Amino acid sequence: MLDTATQADSWLTATLRPAGIIDRDDTDRLRDVLDALAASASLVVVDLEAAALRSPAAAAVIDDAAHGLERRGGCLLCVRADDGARRALASAGGHAVVLDDAAA
Repeated sequence: MLDTATQADSWLTATLRPAGIIDRDDTDRLRDVLDALAASASLVVVDLEAAALRSPAAAAVIDDAAHGLERRGGCLLCVRADDGARRALASAGGHAVVLDDAAA
């Protein structure tokens, strides 16, 4: 087991790559996986290249996870988000960091 000083100096990163259309019907599964990742990771990367995030409810789930990580000193990054996903995430609260395509 790591001592407290080592834990504070190290980060664990997890990446989630959903595929297909993410809509209201997917919010429970999305919340379950993001909660599990956020419980142990310092940084969660959600790669939206293969996904279409169109549901405000699904965007809110991502924003909630980002807010939880933020409160603990971590971060949730969304990469390769299309314009629709960017709008949905911005409307959800803005806690998720959305990188430009050039930065990803």
